[in-house]
Formats: sequence, structure tokens, C-alpha cells
Amino acid sequence: MGKNVEINAIDKLVSRRLKYRRRLLSITQKELGISVGVSIQQIQKYEAGINRISCGKLYAFAELLEVPVGYFFGDETDKLTIRK
Repeated sequence: MGKNVEINAIDKLVSRRLKYRRRLLSITQKELGISVGVSIQQIQKYEAGINRISCGKLYAFAELLEVPVGYFFGDETDKLTIRK
């Protein structure tokens, strides 16, 4: 159970950081979606944390939003416990 809570927490963090950076650069959801090849509805789901963002899409977002991929994880990743 704890593992799922951690995954959900990091997914939400990535979603919040995506939305924050998009707004900071004054990019609309439609513009972002067109740039990475997804619908506005998909962007809305990504930003709401409903759908997970694939590694490839996250990389595309990072390039478009001019941040390293690690930006989306912030300092929160240091707090996660990795279990094998």
C-alpha cells in the first residue's frame, strides 16, 4: 500500500510542475498539446494527475518548456523511499 501512495504523490508533483511551468511561460493547454502531439483533453488529464505522463512525453515537455527532466520531480524525490 505504501508504494502506491508514493507513486501517486510523485505523479501529482509532476502534474503540478507541468501546469506551473506551462502557465509561467504563458503557453495554453492547446499549444502544449499540439507541440507534443496530444489533445487538449489529454493535457488536462496530465495536469490534473488523472493520467500518468510517459517518459517520452515528459522528455518532450521538458524540451518545450526549457527545463531539465528533473525539474518535474523537484526536491520531492529525495523524500521517496525506493523499495525493491
